[in-house]
Amino acid sequence: MNEKKTKVGKITEKEKVKVKEMEKTKSKPNKKNNQTKKTKKKEKEKEKEKEQIKEKEKIKKTTTSREKRFLKVLDQEIIEIENLRSLSWSGIPKRLRSLTWKILLGYLPVNKSRRATTLERKRKEYREAISKLIHEKIQRNKFEKNTLHQLELDLPRTCSDSKLIQNPKINNIFKQVLYIWSVRHPASGYVQGMNDLVTPFFYTFFQDYIKEEQDPEKVDVDKIPEESLLNLEADIYWCFTKLLDGIQDNYTFANPGIQRMIFDMQNFIHHIDEPLHKHLIKNDVQFLQFAFRWMNCLLTREFSSDLLVRLWDTYFAESDGFAVFHVFVCDSILVYFSKEIQKLSEQNVLVFLQKLPIYEWTEEELKIVLAQAYTWKIQYEHAQSHLKN
Repeated sequence: MNEKKTKVGKITEKEKVKVKEMEKTKSKPNKKNNQTKKTKKKEKEKEKEKEQIKEKEKIKKTTTSREKRFLKVLDQEIIEIENLRSLSWSGIPKRLRSLTWKILLGYLPVNKSRRATTLERKRKEYREAISKLIHEKIQRNKFEKNTLHQLELDLPRTCSDSKLIQNPKINNIFKQVLYIWSVRHPASGYVQGMNDLVTPFFYTFFQDYIKEEQDPEKVDVDKIPEESLLNLEADIYWCFTKLLDGIQDNYTFANPGIQRMIFDMQNFIHHIDEPLHKHLIKNDVQFLQFAFRWMNCLLTREFSSDLLVRLWDTYFAESDGFAVFHVFVCDSILVYFSKEIQKLSEQNVLVFLQKLPIYEWTEEELKIVLAQAYTWKIQYEHAQSHLKN
């Protein structure tokens, strides 16, 4: 028995060599793994660089003459903003719209060298706001609770037919943008209709995170990195804020901005198309009944998303696009249907005006309306007091 034990317990020279080899192989894999990880990482980076080069080459090949004119302006070290406005008035190419809007709104500086640091700083600032006002907030006051409650009611109705916007992650972007804006602007707070104003920014900036040929409605949101969605949300928030800075009195108590716009519209129609004005008065149609939504939602509910962002290209190109030029556009739309409206009876006039047949319009119809609006603006912008009299 003792002899057997010693035989079992003894380690031969061959076994010692095997043990040493095994120990060596145990220590080596880490180095090999690290090397393979590094090489894989380098390979991925090279692949990414190749893809970017291919994408740039593809863009160069498919760049239209109009896009080249935009790129020439956008690539300047310091952009001449009036040149960019002039180009943008007639529409911005889809792939350049996001950057152009951000510059025209003043979110990104005209100085090219400062854009990356500005973007990084503003996105960081917004993330801090999310942490402070949403994640770390334990108790909410009555105003904050009411805001959240109203958003929970309104957001399911925002583009309810859009699978993309009703996606929980995207819906949450809308919710957080509107809530944070509301808390930071208690003078007006969240008002119904503001949810619609986020939509054009979302569709425009979302293009930065998908392939150009992709249909946004068919994108799998879960495949978009959280970091990208946070950046998207931050950009939407700051641009939405910039927009509302110019028209905030539309949403304060009693909506003085909207009331003024409707008043100007009514006086202008009385001056420019008296038969139409008389027909509306005769049929007891008040401008407030149909024009309030046009002013409150800036025609977001009247136009398709594609045509709406095209309209907003022109608004951003105008120095006062949403406050002044928008009223002339509404005048132009109303006069466009003047003959048709004058044929309608009392009951049908308001129904027609509350659901204008412009959702299926193409850019051709929009161009007609914009051209007329621009002509009137040049002629009458500084004669508002004369029109009121």
